[in-house]
Amino acid sequence: LATDMSHHFSSVSCVEKIVAEMRIQNLSWSGLNQIYVETVMNFMLHLADISNPGKPLKVAKHWANCALSEFFAQGDLEAEKGLPVSLLCDRNSTELASSQRDFIRFIVLPAFEVLGSIIPEVKRIVVPQLLQNLEYWESMVETD
Repeated sequence: LATDMSHHFSSVSCVEKIVAEMRIQNLSWSGLNQIYVETVMNFMLHLADISNPGKPLKVAKHWANCALSEFFAQGDLEAEKGLPVSLLCDRNSTELASSQRDFIRFIVLPAFEVLGSIIPEVKRIVVPQLLQNLEYWESMVETD
């Protein structure tokens, strides 16, 4: 599945290679072969799945809290069953601000920067919002 996080870094790398080839060959979006188009479309689907931090802060904060609540519920069930608690699912060690800061810094922002090199509106609209939200979460980590 295009939305599977286990493929995130390989997807980013693959699209980076496509972008580099587009630059070398001076290709536009319409000049890409079908396999590349499908790869970029799957990448866009994946980014839609992780796009919450690129929304206005009020919306991003609301959905970050919802996601963390869901993660904690999963972690509670894992603990009840004697299973190892998954990453970000332990309510005793996961903090909202630091988890969002790291999610944006290491996962979401780099991926949207790659997409922004293909779609200028992403670079102009989404990337600045991600940077603004990253700044907010960094300030929240500093006050904890």
